[in-house]
Amino acid sequence: MKHRATKKLFIAVLLMYLAGCSSKELLRRWVPAEEDKLARTFLEDIRLGKTDEARAILDKRLPEKDAEPGLKALAELFNRGEQKSIEVVGANTSTYTTAITTRKTISLTYQ
Repeated sequence: MKHRATKKLFIAVLLMYLAGCSSKELLRRWVPAEEDKLARTFLEDIRLGKTDEARAILDKRLPEKDAEPGLKALAELFNRGEQKSIEVVGANTSTYTTAITTRKTISLTYQ
């Protein structure tokens, strides 16, 4: 598994070098548009203090009592002014398949 990830990283760096594109452009191509839009909506809801709307985006299995304090703390952090920009600085997609089900996980990192 680790070997496959290293190989993918090497290929990505090689392709970036050969294509002459920036790392931002390459990353943009790997980020699924729907998930990026959802994450940006979540961040904007938090920034505006709309914790109920942000909560609706989260996994429904997360108990309300566990989510609410964290969302309020995030809203307080974001309340310090309007952000100038939000950009993706990291993306990871993994797929886990068994005989019964397939689960895809997408992790995006923003700054």
